[in-house]
Amino acid sequence: MSSATQRIVLIWILVVCLAQFCFGNSNLRGGSEATERVSVEEVQRSLLEEINQALNISNVHQGRRVAEFEAELSNMFKALPKTEKGSLGHTTVHYALHRLFMERHGWFFKGLEPGGAAWSSIAPGAILKDRVPSYIQQLFEAQLGGQGFALRELAVLAATLEHLVNNEARERLLHIFQLLNLPLEGEISREKSDRALDTYMMAQITQADLADITALTPEGLAEFHAKAKGIFPDYEQAQGLVRETAVTDGNHMDFASAAVIAAEAGKHLGQWHKGKCQVQKNHLISLGDQQVGRVSLASFYADALSRADQTVSSQTEHIQYLRKLGALDESVYQKPTVLVPNYVSSPANCFASSSFYSICCPSECESVMRHLESEVAGPTMKPAHVQELIARLPAAIVSGPRELPAPLLDRLQEIALKHGGDIPIHGRLFAQFLHHAYPRECPYPHVAGATRPQTADEWMAETGQKSSHTREEREDFVKNAVELEVPEDGDLTNPVVLPWSDNEELLIVRSEFPHMPEQAAEESPEQGHPLTIIRCIVFALALSMMAWRVKEQLAGVAGLVRAAVGKSLKGHGGKSLE
Repeated sequence: MSSATQRIVLIWILVVCLAQFCFGNSNLRGGSEATERVSVEEVQRSLLEEINQALNISNVHQGRRVAEFEAELSNMFKALPKTEKGSLGHTTVHYALHRLFMERHGWFFKGLEPGGAAWSSIAPGAILKDRVPSYIQQLFEAQLGGQGFALRELAVLAATLEHLVNNEARERLLHIFQLLNLPLEGEISREKSDRALDTYMMAQITQADLADITALTPEGLAEFHAKAKGIFPDYEQAQGLVRETAVTDGNHMDFASAAVIAAEAGKHLGQWHKGKCQVQKNHLISLGDQQVGRVSLASFYADALSRADQTVSSQTEHIQYLRKLGALDESVYQKPTVLVPNYVSSPANCFASSSFYSICCPSECESVMRHLESEVAGPTMKPAHVQELIARLPAAIVSGPRELPAPLLDRLQEIALKHGGDIPIHGRLFAQFLHHAYPRECPYPHVAGATRPQTADEWMAETGQKSSHTREEREDFVKNAVELEVPEDGDLTNPVVLPWSDNEELLIVRSEFPHMPEQAAEESPEQGHPLTIIRCIVFALALSMMAWRVKEQLAGVAGLVRAAVGKSLKGHGGKSLE
């Protein structure tokens, strides 16, 4: 392309840009809102089609799964804070999916939560790094960084994550079958299928290499079984649960049936672990939480010391590890207490089940949030509305009080005052209010950066310390401990019992001054016409100048053409055009 032609192209690009400047905000656009809606629908359809093709998912199956997730996420989606475009930003998407999978299966997805930092610190698409083809990763990141996620797109992402988990289970079992020389076609005996599923379970719990497990002798397998039990004390019960799932297939099973069992194992184990979590919570409360969801650290350690089975590592965690988990309340000098809901739901009580997630204890506060979201269908509430809904909480959701004490009602007013009369129900202060109202069910929300939840292995690798105290260390601590005394007045807002912090953290940080509505942000009739006229005058002048420049350029090009043709004719004895 010649330099003259390039200049002409650039001039026309500027003409188009100036036209957009002149008419971009006026009613001459006509139909731009419809165009934007069509664009969003196209993106949704394209996203689903790309995922179906890349992951080889049938449209019928994926469509059914997406519809299920849409129904489950609907109330939460309506209540979550939206961007200016009415969609969910990447922070809110991570928050929604974290809550969904924790409640649904007890799955703590890696990369879906901030690890003690603010929710806003999560990078877009981090959950999918190194897990899916790069172009699917780019699709999600582009969507998270662009228009945001609508309900259907959120459901598509949820269904995709669950499908990836199922694919991983199938691939791992396939590898086990190959290492054990089991046929992929036809039936195998119950004994062989149990060996394959047991190997799968041991690999999931210990995160060991599959080849190492399948190569073990019977004696070595027994040793590895003991190792799995040491890592996860309830391993044998979990193993039995998976075997019971396989009973329905009779004495024989093929690879396809075993793959379904492996894929469903994570879901069954999540529900089974949820029951274990409830037992653990009730046991800790029985140590004497005095209705505030806190047990003295001395009682916590003393209980473990009194148990006959000293091989169990539960309730032996190092005090510094508990602190990093966010499971320790040290607001009273030299009287540390264990926050029961924080401890139960912490990584200390999770076990590995996939490279994508660990199985952990879901928060019992989720049922309270779900109820509020279904009633309000928006991100904020008035204090009186909160009080009304709390009073009508079904008994099946939470066993705590329905009538809030006056000091807690004052807290609601304080939160609303910070936000112009409304309470953001997904903010830290409201979560803190729920902890005060239901300290046994709702975890205390630490300020961002104060904690860093990690598994014991991760914490040991980072600090170089053991994650558990020795028996002697715990005995010394119990001996020197001073018991926490609760005030006789039972005031649950007393800072000695339940501390309160005024730090707020939101999923979406709005400007201090609210944005004007879209119609109001456009020019008013009084000022719109003069501004439009000025813009169009500028556009007309610029267009005239550019037309003159185009004419000049075209004249120059024509001259060059005539000269070239004339020269060519002269070379052949012809006459010039001039």
